Amino acid sequence: MAIHSQGGGLKGDGSCGQNTDGDLHIINQLRKIVDMEMPMLVKFLDHTYVRVDFRTAKLILEKYNSLRTSIQKEQLTNALWASPDYITTNY
Repeated sequence: MAIHSQGGGLKGDGSCGQNTDGDLHIINQLRKIVDMEMPMLVKFLDHTYVRVDFRTAKLILEKYNSLRTSIQKEQLTNALWASPDYITTNY
């Protein structure tokens, strides 16, 4: 396989564009809801789905953005990933 001259990634590995692994990250899913301004299903690590509305997604992202350290952000992300109940009970 050829290597790009800028960026060093393998050419043709399909790691950009639609349906990448980053699209399934919970924060990215919430950002998409806020961008689209409509409720959508969020996929969790246990392969369950929960419909999250625009207002809830915006509140979670505001909380995430207000955190100062990467450790705090990781803790919130892990709590969100852990259970769909976290979103429904805390927001």
